[in-house]
Amino acid sequence: MPSLKHLRRRLRTVSNTKLITRAMRSVSASKMRRAHERRDNARPYTTQLRNLVAQLVEHTGVEGQPLANKRDVKKRLVLIFSADRGLCGAFNATVIRFAQDYLHSLSTEQTALYIVGRRAFEHFRKREWTIDKSHNDFLGNVDVPRILNIAGELSDAFLRGDYDEIEMIHNQAITAMSYKTIRERFLPLEEEELVAPLKARDRTGMNLDYIFEPDPKTLLSQYLPMLVKTKLLNSFVNAFAAEHQARMIAMTTANENCEELMDSLTLQLNKARQASITKELLEIVSGAEALKG
Repeated sequence: MPSLKHLRRRLRTVSNTKLITRAMRSVSASKMRRAHERRDNARPYTTQLRNLVAQLVEHTGVEGQPLANKRDVKKRLVLIFSADRGLCGAFNATVIRFAQDYLHSLSTEQTALYIVGRRAFEHFRKREWTIDKSHNDFLGNVDVPRILNIAGELSDAFLRGDYDEIEMIHNQAITAMSYKTIRERFLPLEEEELVAPLKARDRTGMNLDYIFEPDPKTLLSQYLPMLVKTKLLNSFVNAFAAEHQARMIAMTTANENCEELMDSLTLQLNKARQASITKELLEIVSGAEALKG
């Protein structure tokens, strides 16, 4: 049986670890709540923008819009979101494995990576894939001006013809306790996706007739860049919300494991202390019997 000193040291170490995991759980829960609030606050703006774009596309289509121009894919950019730090369970491994499986179906010469997150960068920089650019210092914080600049960079790269298609791979929060990894096209914009809000309108029976000033084509060319920025911002928010959620779940599990280990160590400590007391009593009794003899 371990000594009392060893058991007390282990119990103290586990107790300190529990304090750390509990604090990290609280921080992650707070950050996750803020991320969800940011997403919910932006939803009315996103919904109205999508509805307006859908109305414009219905009137004029996407022909002649550079951001919706489909080309033969000779060069593809894959945008991968991961975390900058660990201690978030299988969050990073899940998105990296998903991206790796998808990239195996692509040509290395025709594909480049744009990585957000240190964990994915450390993984793919040792592989054969070309990394166009990486950001390793977001730390799960939604920096809106910086994200909008990234959206502008990606849009400019697509418009210049550097890439014929841009895709995104990231984890998306489903519920407060689950998330899933998804892959979606970022550019070019698809007409079916743009007019999707009209299907919901048709189900409700609310058919409104709009008067556009200036003409719908001019308005659409102004609103599509805004939609692209909103789409990327939503992807960042979803990815970071899933990260904080995964870290909160991991720290909750670690905290519960610490409690179970502390209970086990406390029981062992009590048994060892009782055994030590029993041994001392036996020695005293044996010494007293020896003196009587």
